[in-house]
Amino acid sequence: MTNSFHHALQLHQIGNLASAKEIYNKILIDNPDNVEVLHLLAILHSQEQNFLKAAEFIEQALTKESSPTLHNNAGNIYKNLQQIDRAIFHYQKSLSLKPNAAAHNNLGIIYYNSGQLNKATEHYQAALALNHLLVDAYFNLGLIAQIQQKLSLASSYFSETLKLKPQHTEAHYQLASIAQQENDLDTAIKHYHKVLKIDHNHIKAHYNLGVLLINKGKLNPSIRHFKKILSNDPNHQESYHNLGVIFLKQNKPEIALKYFLRLSQLTKNFDSYYNLGTIYLDLGKLQDAIIYFHEALKLKPENLETCINLAGIYLRKRDENNAIKYYEQVLKINPHNEEAKYLIAALKSENLSIAPTQYVQHLFDNYANHFDQHLQLLKYKVPEEIYNEIIKILGKEIKNLVILDFGCGTGLAGEKFSLHADKIIGIDLSERMLEIAKQKNIYDELKMGNENDIINYPHIDLIIAADTFVYIGDLDKMFANCRKILKLGGLLAFTTEQTDHYPYLLQKTARFAHSISYLNELSIKNNFTILINKNIIARTNEGNEVKCNLFIVKILTH
Repeated sequence: MTNSFHHALQLHQIGNLASAKEIYNKILIDNPDNVEVLHLLAILHSQEQNFLKAAEFIEQALTKESSPTLHNNAGNIYKNLQQIDRAIFHYQKSLSLKPNAAAHNNLGIIYYNSGQLNKATEHYQAALALNHLLVDAYFNLGLIAQIQQKLSLASSYFSETLKLKPQHTEAHYQLASIAQQENDLDTAIKHYHKVLKIDHNHIKAHYNLGVLLINKGKLNPSIRHFKKILSNDPNHQESYHNLGVIFLKQNKPEIALKYFLRLSQLTKNFDSYYNLGTIYLDLGKLQDAIIYFHEALKLKPENLETCINLAGIYLRKRDENNAIKYYEQVLKINPHNEEAKYLIAALKSENLSIAPTQYVQHLFDNYANHFDQHLQLLKYKVPEEIYNEIIKILGKEIKNLVILDFGCGTGLAGEKFSLHADKIIGIDLSERMLEIAKQKNIYDELKMGNENDIINYPHIDLIIAADTFVYIGDLDKMFANCRKILKLGGLLAFTTEQTDHYPYLLQKTARFAHSISYLNELSIKNNFTILINKNIIARTNEGNEVKCNLFIVKILTH
């Protein structure tokens, strides 16, 4: 029997459970009261996750012998069977027979899992009093301190854990989490890397490190961590989301698209639907954008940005009814949204006096990155037309000019006049447009502002307003301010869209058109003489020529 037992024990220790079990059972046939074999069979069945069978053998062993080890292992079996009261009974019985660290630690785990943190702490500390080298007790005390937001104490327990077991993966992970919570990002990165050195596939460490690297602006390294997660867990939703966000940050919408599409297959998630809508919108695939924005609204019917995007798409598609519907929904959500009010007025042919500042800013901030290229495709000619007419008027006198470019945009008009200017000032409502204009090194000064701000720049020789008055209906104040800042003999050059409606009309394009008679009246009222009034083709729009009026007026007296 002794040889058979030792052989079975060796097989058990190397993990050959089936062969070990066979020999143990043969031994019990001849010696059914063998407590050691009964105990080992209980352990073996526990290893096989067959806890009901393990309970049978441990109970048989306990009828023959009552020992701290048997009761502790019985507690483990009943804990796995979720029979917590029986588990506690056996742990306490183990302690009554002999105080031991293992039973204290196991009771600590039970009380920790049930949220009884003070009791858990008592048992973990009792375990350490009996065995100061018990790694699990230090680690578990660290978890409790972390829950209680005693982060310094938690760190000390996790550090003690690592002194005893330097390769303790979860202690490194928890230290990284605490450091990240305290914004000590370098320490967090160090511990996350140690986690991954021990466990290359630790998903939480990969994920947190990826997020941390995004926050530090290190996008390419973060991509590698999220892709590593997906290689182990192809359904990890947060990784798909973060990869989509990263590629959007890198201005790679086509790559971002595939991650958000996969995420939308895994879950009905507002953010994924919304991001898909914005990507398709940026790619010019309006019908696809509509589909996903509608899916987003099913989940969040009151989401303002989704309604704004849908309204804007329908506006571009010239679907006036749906555009009005969603702009009205915007006003239900936010009654103070001036952009929606303005666009509803335009679509319903109601007249207003000026486009809201916010509308113009959003329009051109979003347009700025591809503004110049798009206008080339539209054969935009306004700056060139203005320049040619100013050359005709000033001739050789076109030099050393002080120029105010109102609504300067990216600097298309400023580029034409830069060689003839002593000083050029650019004013625009779009911050992004001004950033691009600054990169061209045309302007001596760039200012974010509207028609009220031009009075801060007196003694101007030439004011240019190329395609700017289309966002101002009532030009009375604009003309008065131009009169105030122009030198005698100074020029104002501007373009307007055409209408017979007096004095001006807010069109369904959300741009104003002005009547010739209104512009003539304003010129006379403000002591301007009209030098040029001509029809020009400003650009094309969907293959159609857009006709405008080009005016150049001269100040006679103040």
